[in-house]
Amino acid sequence: MSVEYILGINSVYHESSAAIIADGEILAAVEEERFNRRRHGKDAIVDNTPVLPYNSIDFCLKKAGITMADVKWIGYSFSIVEREKKREYLLGYGPVLSGGYKTERGEDVFRGFNQLIPKLLSIRYSMSEDELKNRFYYLDHHLCHLASAYYASPFDEAAVLSIDGIGEYETTTMAVGRGNELKVLRDIPYPHSLGFVWELITNFLGFRGNYDECKIMGLASYGDPERFRAAMESIIQLNKDGTFSISNLDRSLYHGDFSCLERAFTGVEKRLPYEPLRYGEGDTRHADVAAVLQKTTEEVFLGLGNMAYKESGLPNLAMAGGVTLNCVANGMLARDSKFKDIWVQPAAGDAGTALGAALWLFQNRPDGKTEPRRCRMNTPYLGPEYSDEEIEKELDRFRLSHRRVQDPAKTAAEMVARGDVIGWFQGRMEYGPRALGARSIIADPGSGAMLDRINHKVKHREPFRPLCPTILYEKWADWLETEGAPVGASEFMLATYYVPRGRRAEIPAVLHVDGTSRMQLLKEEMNPLYYRLISEFEKITGMPMVLNTSFNDREPIVCTPADAARCFLKTEIDAMILGHHVVEGPKPWERAYRQQTLRDEMEKYKNSY
Repeated sequence: MSVEYILGINSVYHESSAAIIADGEILAAVEEERFNRRRHGKDAIVDNTPVLPYNSIDFCLKKAGITMADVKWIGYSFSIVEREKKREYLLGYGPVLSGGYKTERGEDVFRGFNQLIPKLLSIRYSMSEDELKNRFYYLDHHLCHLASAYYASPFDEAAVLSIDGIGEYETTTMAVGRGNELKVLRDIPYPHSLGFVWELITNFLGFRGNYDECKIMGLASYGDPERFRAAMESIIQLNKDGTFSISNLDRSLYHGDFSCLERAFTGVEKRLPYEPLRYGEGDTRHADVAAVLQKTTEEVFLGLGNMAYKESGLPNLAMAGGVTLNCVANGMLARDSKFKDIWVQPAAGDAGTALGAALWLFQNRPDGKTEPRRCRMNTPYLGPEYSDEEIEKELDRFRLSHRRVQDPAKTAAEMVARGDVIGWFQGRMEYGPRALGARSIIADPGSGAMLDRINHKVKHREPFRPLCPTILYEKWADWLETEGAPVGASEFMLATYYVPRGRRAEIPAVLHVDGTSRMQLLKEEMNPLYYRLISEFEKITGMPMVLNTSFNDREPIVCTPADAARCFLKTEIDAMILGHHVVEGPKPWERAYRQQTLRDEMEKYKNSY
């Protein structure tokens, strides 16, 4: 019996991605940004939908060892039919931007480019257009989010929530999953979008909406959520049934006119990116806006969670959608809701809909056959990997001195224990925005200077942004105050909890200003090599955790050895370990012989005149 391959593709807005499954087993899933080195793969605009994630698709096919002709079905995480059904409804809320979404011309362009996708794929992969169309399915966007959450989860049955900016027209969807059945119970339509509120206020605070919302989440801990409580209540209303509504946001916001927010948040003007960010020293206006947005988001999550618990009658919750990357709200929901366990798709944003599309087609087959439920996502490590030979070749190409070690985990632990910041590049790359010990920067969480050092000299980012740790799963109860709440979401670093007061002074580098930490709880079977690194570090220091942040510098997480080399060369990372190869400083231009050569050349130049 031949293997049945199903390919999922996301390309409609941003976070372009692809995933492939074979007979119910997830073989590969990856975001296009890791290949093209552009954050989120591409921008969300009407005329770049056909910029398909070919690198991601090619990787998935290569990993499966097949060609496109061997793929049985292709799922695409957007439905033209569903969008067209709501065309007049959406136009009633436009125009937003001239020629953009929710305008007559923009929707025509958007529809036309979406319809082109099967043709573009057929050309790229040397198939007839009819042949490819016969295996191509446009799927509802939020349904793909729901599928990525439920079918990939460890639950046999669960309530399921999807919360993001917009799909075809929905912004939030609630469903119930039992066995291989996933049934939608209700949804919330545009313009009532928590994701869009976050996008607009991110812009208002001087950052880039749709990309920098994580910065607002970190900034919120420095502010007072009560200062602008009334203003936020005029924007986001919590309904008695657990849903929410959005009002008093002018469409002019999308044209760069933030006067309605300036009126709401009295005394706060739209911050320009080069203006000071106010979050301390007596002036916390920007942090206060962030704080009330975060607090209200947590209340929305709790309302939706309680509604899902009541209407489903099930003890478990699975979630996806870009807004569910809000780890603070996830931790609150785990603590304050009635669910026994909560699982969040590690690629919760639009990238995860590629996997959701593939999973949906497998469990809801176009041929009408019934498949048992077996699509669990047992690992987030679904991207490319590189052999020691490939790594060595790239290091030589960059003329980086390196040595080979037999035990990279022990070597790394010793280096971190002596205070080094190292790049850790091992095995298959993670799927989703969190580095989980495959493409990570590792350091000592007990060093008080490490937070500022990494933010300033390695990541080159804002000083208010926290760093996170990975802890051995068996030790987490000593370091987190969960109040009996489930910790399932923390296995992928997607929930935040308070650290006991008596422990906080021990881990200053991974403790946020509010006393919380977003820990990754690592089981040995999830990543044995990374687990052993932390175990070796514990033997040396007594600390069962390491600081873990993504291996990058204002760019997508590194994918290839060449990406790692570039990041190493432009930052103040002390060393990196790729496979069994160790690269240590000083950097080439810091070495004494290079410095002397440079001085000699300057002296010759000076003496020539």
